[in-house]
Amino acid sequence: SALIDEFGLHKNDKLSLIFSNLNPSGFSLVPQTKRFDVKARFTSGLAFYDKAYMYTDVDALKKVLGMPKNPNYDGVHVYSDNAFKDVEKIKSYLKDDYAVVGWWEQNKNFFSALELEKRALFI
Repeated sequence: SALIDEFGLHKNDKLSLIFSNLNPSGFSLVPQTKRFDVKARFTSGLAFYDKAYMYTDVDALKKVLGMPKNPNYDGVHVYSDNAFKDVEKIKSYLKDDYAVVGWWEQNKNFFSALELEKRALFI
């Protein structure tokens, strides 16, 4: 959401991303670019997340990065209106075959530091 605001984008606008892999062009190498359509906004409630992350179609990204069609994934991100409840549903469905971790669990240290800072402000 913060990225959309920062770049002044709206739904269905196009955004060009520049990737670090280089393509030959004449006598030089140029970074690869890809245009993406803005389809939705995601707001985590944390400004540094909202300014650092964006989500896109996996197939489009694989094509840009030259990845095989069926690579091994190290994770899948799921959007949910009720993440705390739905993560438990996913855990019970997948059993112990996969690790299921909420974004708040991945950033436990950050939230602990934030809580400590909030407490220190009230002292």
